[in-house]
Amino acid sequence: SPASQDSLSFGFHQDSTEGEAFKFLTISLRQNLGQDAKGISDDELGRYLHWKPDVNCAAERFRAYRTFRRENPYVFDDKPLLLSQDPKLTFLLQNGMVIAPEELVAKDGSAVVILRAAKCDLSAHYDC
Repeated sequence: SPASQDSLSFGFHQDSTEGEAFKFLTISLRQNLGQDAKGISDDELGRYLHWKPDVNCAAERFRAYRTFRRENPYVFDDKPLLLSQDPKLTFLLQNGMVIAPEELVAKDGSAVVILRAAKCDLSAHYDC
């Protein structure tokens, strides 16, 4: 589908030359993606062109993002965070410390501790 007038404002001015360029790039990206672009709005495709108006790079970014979403669905699930059902989350919120997985180590092999900066008051130690 051709670029909509609304999508022309995403990253490009309403200048007719830039609008035509964006329309051309959007159509080219849609053709490059083929079936992968089915059901994807021009606005969404425009996000990938906004970073760098290069159709091949935009197609690579689009496909990499789709692959990431497919391989990591837990990042995008809409499960509510229920403190009563998640003791690790409760501990984190109460203490500000994350219990890192054992396999998370520094380059030298030492253990890693992760702190929430909101709970870290350095002014008491460093006269900030």
